[in-house]
Amino acid sequence: MTSNITYVFDKESFPFDTIVETGFGRGDTIIDMSPHVDRIITIEMNSESVLQMLPPIGVNFVQPPNSTILWGTHSPDGLQSLDCSGFGRTMWWLDAHGGVSNAVDRGIEYDSKRYPLADELEVVLKNRSGVSSDCILCDDYLMLRETFPLLASAVDKCLDKYDVVYEVLDVKKGYLKINL
Repeated sequence: MTSNITYVFDKESFPFDTIVETGFGRGDTIIDMSPHVDRIITIEMNSESVLQMLPPIGVNFVQPPNSTILWGTHSPDGLQSLDCSGFGRTMWWLDAHGGVSNAVDRGIEYDSKRYPLADELEVVLKNRSGVSSDCILCDDYLMLRETFPLLASAVDKCLDKYDVVYEVLDVKKGYLKINL
């Protein structure tokens, strides 16, 4: 099992001390990246759906000692609650938007509670402004933009507000990468 972060960074020379991830998914990031960082924090708003997915990562999942999982916490609230002092260089892996690939086919409309990317960005950019060594990586960015124009507009407003430099990496479904 390999974390999607490895599409952008080599995990053996991973340049960050901390990973803060929104969306537990299948547990790939915790399992794959915990040996390469001092701490890893995962915020998962829907613990019931994740618990149903545990068989893919193994029923015997053992949480690494350098990890924290905040279950049942809406990701912007979880991000806001973190005391980031001592985090060092931090990779913010914003991936709390499962099911976007077929959302329109299933009749799902944009809802900031279900797809909180703009709110997540706002919290991280507000709380980490002036920290020049952090990086924010948003998974499924191009797919989210195409699927939900209202979300794209909210993300654009946030990026403009904080006047950040970003790039869209053309891997998989497109990552938004922001170096602080």
